[in-house]
Amino acid sequence: MIGITVFFLTASHVAAAEVAGPRYSYFKDENPYFLFSHRTPYNITANTFAIPIKFPTCTPVYIWSYIRHGTRYPDKDLILKIKELPSVRDDAVKFHESDKGGLHPLDLTKLQKWQYNPLLEHYDVAGELTMDGVREIRELSKWFKLSLDKLLNYKKSENFVFQTSDANRSIESGIHFVNILLDTTGYNRYENNEIRKNKKLLRLTDNCPKYRAEEEKPSVLQELNLFKVSAEMNKTLRDVSRRLGYDTILPYDVVEAIYVCCAYESGTNRKFKSPFCSALRKEDFKVFEYREDLEMYWKKGYGNQFTEKVACPLVRDMMRSLQFMVERNSTSRNAIRGSFYFGHLEMIMAMFVKFGLCFEEEPLRHDNYEKMKEDRKWRLSYNGTFASNLNAILLSCTSKKLSERYHVVFYFNGREIVLPKCGKSPCPWSELKSHFETVFDESQCNADFCNE
Repeated sequence: MIGITVFFLTASHVAAAEVAGPRYSYFKDENPYFLFSHRTPYNITANTFAIPIKFPTCTPVYIWSYIRHGTRYPDKDLILKIKELPSVRDDAVKFHESDKGGLHPLDLTKLQKWQYNPLLEHYDVAGELTMDGVREIRELSKWFKLSLDKLLNYKKSENFVFQTSDANRSIESGIHFVNILLDTTGYNRYENNEIRKNKKLLRLTDNCPKYRAEEEKPSVLQELNLFKVSAEMNKTLRDVSRRLGYDTILPYDVVEAIYVCCAYESGTNRKFKSPFCSALRKEDFKVFEYREDLEMYWKKGYGNQFTEKVACPLVRDMMRSLQFMVERNSTSRNAIRGSFYFGHLEMIMAMFVKFGLCFEEEPLRHDNYEKMKEDRKWRLSYNGTFASNLNAILLSCTSKKLSERYHVVFYFNGREIVLPKCGKSPCPWSELKSHFETVFDESQCNADFCNE
């Protein structure tokens, strides 16, 4: 439980509680801030407009895809924090009755009516896919069908490879995706026991002690702890406390719970605005967004020395799958047209590191927020949303030389991307293969290091 231990504001801070000028209303804002780092819904920043993926003189013949599960409910530890918020709601209402605080009357009314989500009461839904997460995945499957209409115009599961991690949210995401892709209904529907689970490949981050130990290194925790007490975070804690009407500064855990509640309630129901969002302003959201990016950078991104290694088996699977299709040169209707894997953000970030994507010349730190807050590549609101998907599409192109016939184009969240090692798109298969030649060598690319 997060006990509300508070710090008293100085007299100047109490005076600052009187908010000058017209009060901002989150519920009247037609364009509220909706970037919640890795908790951002897919449709906020991804390209959801489907147009056929076409290249002159080239035809898509195969797709390899890794897809993060759709929007989910928070984990149990975050649910415990959110369960403490009714007392904050009641305090805010009481304070505003005494002319304290800075919430707009409409926002205050919404907050006063806020109720704790009963679905979270017994933790049964902790980490599970939400209804909006289901819609996200189903709409994503439709996007694939429209964008690669000729390639994916097959209704037999034999033309595809489907695998998921062992987490329910990934399994459910896979099932909903497959049933849209194959137009299966009724007795023909895919069920949970019909999709292959492959935790070792698709969630190696969860089964690698050495990778996990790196997350708890003192240097990593120090970066996060220092940002929690930074001037930027202290200002956010002070301003949020003031708007709610407190004469004291709420502790970090309580304000974090307010932010998390805002993010999850807004993300799990696209038609719903969480009343707790009204306690934050755009700059406050950016501070918490950066804090989450900072944590992911050091724990699961470039800051973890084992991230690239943990991605290697999955990248090897991708390269071997592409090579198999190139060598078979198969155009028969029974050929494999796509491999779709459903998993987690950690593996997408690991592949980003392996590919050199979103690399920062200057790493994210606790003391460079002002420099990085607007212009950073490692920004999970854009490259780590729910339902994020990284795709390698094999193209067969018109060429007299076999070595120049095949190219690979990469798409991430509906947009074409360029791998730094290749420098162009589409990337010739021969060039891509040379850049990642070492992944074919199992003596160099394996998970043995995890337990060394």
